Amino acid sequence: MEYPGAHLIKPIRRLILVTFIVAFFLITPLMLLYTTGYRYDWKAGIIRETGGLSIDATPVDADVYLNDLPLDSSLPIRLKNITPKKYHIKISARGYFDWEKEIIVERKQTTYIKDIQLLKKNEPVKIQTGSIGNISLSPNGRSLAFSISDKKNTQAMLYEIRSGKTILLGSTAKDTPVSFFWSNKHPFLAAAFGQNTFQQIVTVNSENTTEISAITGHTITRLLWRETSEPVLYLSTSSSLSSFYPRLREERPIIKNNFRDWYIANGTLWTLSKATSTNLEIISDELGFHGLFATVSSTDNSYKISDYFFKDIRANHAVLENGRGEMIIIRPDKQFTLNVTSLLVSPYNSWWLLWNDVELWSYIEGENPFLFHRSGNSLKKVIPLDKFNTLALLFENEIKVLYPYAYTQITLLQKDLNDIAANPEIRQLYFSTNDGLYSLAY
Repeated sequence: MEYPGAHLIKPIRRLILVTFIVAFFLITPLMLLYTTGYRYDWKAGIIRETGGLSIDATPVDADVYLNDLPLDSSLPIRLKNITPKKYHIKISARGYFDWEKEIIVERKQTTYIKDIQLLKKNEPVKIQTGSIGNISLSPNGRSLAFSISDKKNTQAMLYEIRSGKTILLGSTAKDTPVSFFWSNKHPFLAAAFGQNTFQQIVTVNSENTTEISAITGHTITRLLWRETSEPVLYLSTSSSLSSFYPRLREERPIIKNNFRDWYIANGTLWTLSKATSTNLEIISDELGFHGLFATVSSTDNSYKISDYFFKDIRANHAVLENGRGEMIIIRPDKQFTLNVTSLLVSPYNSWWLLWNDVELWSYIEGENPFLFHRSGNSLKKVIPLDKFNTLALLFENEIKVLYPYAYTQITLLQKDLNDIAANPEIRQLYFSTNDGLYSLAY
């Protein structure tokens, strides 16, 4: 039935009904697909599942580019429902090095870019002129020990960072190296003069340099600070183990040295002794209670028991060097042998870093070691730069910075270098060259 003058005649009403029904069955699935993370790829002409991208970095006013297009959002950035594919990310800020990485966004997954702190572009500041060798920063970041050489002598120096004052600790022949040992609990430093054994040791309170003492008269084979209420330096010769109290300037005998090697960790004396011609025993001695920690066996005739030494002990782990450019990580349930020559345990998350000149290995307590990074250059040293374990890699003529979680690298400095140290709290890097000692704010 049609009313006179009506415009919505029956055919039109049917068309409207059919249009809404068709629209319902077309739009509803599209809306459901959209809300569940699907998007239509106009380029490919298909419907795809989407992914997400999360970016956290500092400084927070940095600009972020996605495939060279600036993002309007400010850091931190959370992008949802983006097309799964490869993207180029760049984080840029005035006065900082750019950070760039190729990433892949997977369907139904969020890709995280986190723990990124851009590095400042600054010029190094020279602290000391001369041929500077190894350097060592105090745990509190207030003092820097370094060796400096001329045509005849090598001197051990202590630089007070706040005052800019430098004092002489001792001197030796030019070709004699100097090693530095800091107490982790007290502001005391031991400077040891010698190659593998030490003929002279100088201890000093870095916050009161009048408290300085020299230990001479015998050949020291190992020295370690014991972290007690008072600073105590443990020393060994080939025949005895003794303790030196730097504030009292007094050395006291402890026991005869009948061990292959020894180590002090958390108040416990660890000893390495020969059990058989091919076996070594690691014994822990705490308050007079002895316990066998592990047995290390060597069936290779080219290995000498006399070449084994403690490298470190911590968290129910012992690390040995075997004189063959290898280290053995020993825990009660397992042992790992790695072709590495250097070890550092980061103070952030107790992350172990072990390396030789071409490989960097990583170890987390309770897990297996894994090869973390390989380089064609000659890797000399690795140090953490911040709480995220961003790493500075020292090579012969450059410093590269490695972001471990994103696995990207930036060249921070290109220069012939001898050694590096860093204070992550104030983001200050120190490095030595044949023409001086420098600091660099990063």
